[in-house]
Parts: sequence; C-alpha cells; structure tokens
Amino acid sequence: MGTGAASTIRVPTPVEPLGTGELMPAILVGFVQLPWHEDRWKGLTSDCPRYIVEVLQQAGGMAMSYPEAVGILMRLAANPEHALQEPSHLIRGFHFMAEDPRYGILRRDYPKLAPLCGTWGADYSSEELRQLDSALSPYFRLPGATRGLEAFVELEHADPLSFFGGWRVVEVSAGVEQIENVEQLKYGDLWSDGSRLTGAMLDELLDLGRQIGIDGPLTAVLLWENAD
Repeated sequence: MGTGAASTIRVPTPVEPLGTGELMPAILVGFVQLPWHEDRWKGLTSDCPRYIVEVLQQAGGMAMSYPEAVGILMRLAANPEHALQEPSHLIRGFHFMAEDPRYGILRRDYPKLAPLCGTWGADYSSEELRQLDSALSPYFRLPGATRGLEAFVELEHADPLSFFGGWRVVEVSAGVEQIENVEQLKYGDLWSDGSRLTGAMLDELLDLGRQIGIDGPLTAVLLWENAD
C-alpha cells in the first residue's frame, strides 16, 4: 500500500522502471502533475484498478531526475497489431538506449534516436522532439511530442481513445505492492498485458484524479529506460 493510504483501500502500484527489462518502451495515459505530499492517496474512497499504476521514472540521461506520473501503461511490444509496421526494430532501439547505451549500434542503425541518448538532464529541443517523432512515425500513429527530457516525453493533448483505444494495457498481479528492480521488470508473475483500453477505464482514471484533487486533461507520455 502507498504511504498514508488506509490499509483497506488499494492505491496505484508504484513502478520504478530502472535498468533494462521488458516493461519499456511504453505509453502512459494519465496525470503528470501529482500532489507532492506523502499522503497523496488519502482521498481515495475505493480500490484502484490493477491497471492504474504510479510510475516513478528515472529520466534525464546522465544528470538524472525523477518525474512521476499515474495512469494506464501500454507497452509498445504488446501492441504490434496497432503498429503501422512490425515494431521490433524500433523497440530494440529503445533498449539499446537503456542503462549502458550501445552508442555504436545507435549511431549506425538508429541515427534519429542516437542524439537523444546519453544527454545531461536538459529538456529536448524542438529539433530533437521532431527527430523523435520522425523515428516513431513509421511504426505507430501517436500524438506529436511536445516537451520532455530523456526517457520521459509528453505528447500533444488528444483524445486518448482515438489513438490508443483497444491497446492492451499492463495489469499488476493481485497482491503486488511495488515493482522496482530489473528482475521484476520482466514479463511474468508480477505483471502482464491484460485488458484492452476502453472509455470506461479512462473514466475510472479521471475519477481517481478527482479524488486526489487533479481536475485536468489526461496526458500521454512516452517512456523508456534511461541511460546512466
């Protein structure tokens, strides 16, 4: 259970995508501006569904920061039927950017992703965001990148269902309180790809936001594992 929440209420499971694993790259649809206090979940009045998670992201490349978001997580690898072409090449590229990056392979095979890796904490420039969009667009129809830094990039506000309706979402297994190391990031007992995204699921997410004092639009965020 999360800090400050009543023991009878299930709060969003914290997920820390550190190291390399199968969870990333992924899209999170949710809230990126969370209440910055330890008892942020005390307003919950009912159990949180297992497909709503709190991502504690490591971002910024070599000068790390730790943005947080809560929402519904959808792995690129779990949704090839929604891709414009088979996405495994793109997914491998993001894995080459993680932990100890494979700079030689990135420069050779992923020239648009290579400059986005091993940065030093600064926000991406408009040109870097365009490069990211250019790397993604042959594989997935996504809203354009608007702002962010290495491994945490916000996308343009858009109707989530028009882009992600029917995408398979990550569901945390019953009883799992946290996912926080490399072994736990592997597909298996702690989490799996479950239901497909529906409007009812987004309504539950919006209701959770209202319970904790967030009354704003849902944001889509592209996440991958950070270099360090």
